[in-house]
Amino acid sequence: MKKNNHQKGFTLVEFLIYMGLLSLLVYVMSSLFSATLDTKLESEATSHVDQDTQYILARLTYDMHQATAITNGTSGSTLQLTEGTAFTYTLDGNGNIQLNDGSNTNQINSGDTKITGLTFQHIGAGASTDSVKVQFIITSRTQRFGGQQEMRTIDTTLGLP
Repeated sequence: MKKNNHQKGFTLVEFLIYMGLLSLLVYVMSSLFSATLDTKLESEATSHVDQDTQYILARLTYDMHQATAITNGTSGSTLQLTEGTAFTYTLDGNGNIQLNDGSNTNQINSGDTKITGLTFQHIGAGASTDSVKVQFIITSRTQRFGGQQEMRTIDTTLGLP
């Protein structure tokens, strides 16, 4: 009678090699996932800041070109334009630019960004030379993987037509 010495299963060496290769694969995949997540968060933060900056400046430019006069003082965190009715830009306590058109108050930036250091400086004496220097810092509320936030400092001048 023949004796069968073939056993089914793994040897200890085969099992250790399998576990080592599996561990290496899991490490590479988790590193790849982490890098992808970091890139996604960075892209979102940059996109939010870019989009809100463009919208805020476009809205201010549009309202300045429609305005007939700048009616606020020389410098401060409030801008008041007259376009038949008064349009007032202010910064609320939550880091949002508010636009009050006399009947409604609307938030200008999205909930994904925060505005700090908003200042308006009235420059010029006459209607043809009236302009406003606008300064603010816009920060993304979306944090990157390392806890950093996308931040931009905006400093521009807008004038009446």
